[in-house]
Amino acid sequence: MSDRESTTSSLIILFAVTGVSCFGFSLVIKILDGHHPELLVWTGIVASSLALLTLLVSLVHRPGAKKRKPHLAGKDKN
Repeated sequence: MSDRESTTSSLIILFAVTGVSCFGFSLVIKILDGHHPELLVWTGIVASSLALLTLLVSLVHRPGAKKRKPHLAGKDKN
């Protein structure tokens, strides 16, 4: 795994865990106190959106499989 792939996967995990945690804590506070903290909801929305955006960017910029060039493929047969 290259450094870029490692960094990208770390960012996806960071944003996803932050989003899920914010939504979870917001739900727990809503159940226990009856108050729904808007800051946690918005932070969860932003973090989840960044996780999805980072995932999509990493999928779009994923390097393709290395293919043998056609003009070099016939040289091995001689």
